[in-house]
Amino acid sequence: MGRMFRYLHPSTRIIGIEKEEKAYKVAKALFPDAKIIRDDLINHILPFKSVDVSLINPPFSMRLEKRDSGLCNARWGARGPGSSVESHIAELEIAIRASDYFVAVVLPTTFFTNETTRTFEKWVKENAIEVLRIDLPADAHAGAFWATTLLIYDTRTNHRYAIREPYHWKVNKLDELNDLIPEWQNTEYYQKYMRGFLEDTASYPKPDVVLKPSTAIELPKVTTPKIPLTDNSTIRICLNPSNTCLHLKTHDLLTSLKVLEYKDLLGKRY
Repeated sequence: MGRMFRYLHPSTRIIGIEKEEKAYKVAKALFPDAKIIRDDLINHILPFKSVDVSLINPPFSMRLEKRDSGLCNARWGARGPGSSVESHIAELEIAIRASDYFVAVVLPTTFFTNETTRTFEKWVKENAIEVLRIDLPADAHAGAFWATTLLIYDTRTNHRYAIREPYHWKVNKLDELNDLIPEWQNTEYYQKYMRGFLEDTASYPKPDVVLKPSTAIELPKVTTPKIPLTDNSTIRICLNPSNTCLHLKTHDLLTSLKVLEYKDLLGKRY
């Protein structure tokens, strides 16, 4: 990500969220004036059109869980509806919704051939227009061997039909980008819609986005419920010296439901 940031204009105001401790310390050292916090991205859905540009390199296929995440592409998870989403899907959705002009993102090349992401890819096309795609070599990132693709999306609704097909290149070495960038800058789309970008943002600067680390959520203490038993309803506790758990057996449906409720309330303690 630092290699992407080095091309930014000196007046650029940078905000960022980093969860991994070492990466967070490196980012703070490299960009001391940037507003970078250590937290999980899913805790920070930025306001709509609150930034000009998003530069993101999300981790791939990590499962994020948060109750009522507020993300359009989250699915049913362990914490209920809209609580489970893959990391790269969450980050790209947040970036597209928050960016007023462009999103630059590095994604796995398999993203475009994976049947499980078809619905999300449709959502992306409805909310942004792909203007540039560059397939990178598998060894582009140090310490990894994974085919990735660099994309630029235009998130301005008034330019939705400015380009029919994205410019698509494939490079075998990163050095080839030095030749592609001037070629890209000479395209009609770049000259018409991207050249005056800095002037526009300088004339109409956005207010600062304030990021604060989320506070830890305290889980309620587990209380042991009392199960009222009537008539001949009983619970048999079968103890086995070789087992580390209890097997609760019941003789009727009502007692079974009460036992199930009891186990659910105990949670991990059971």
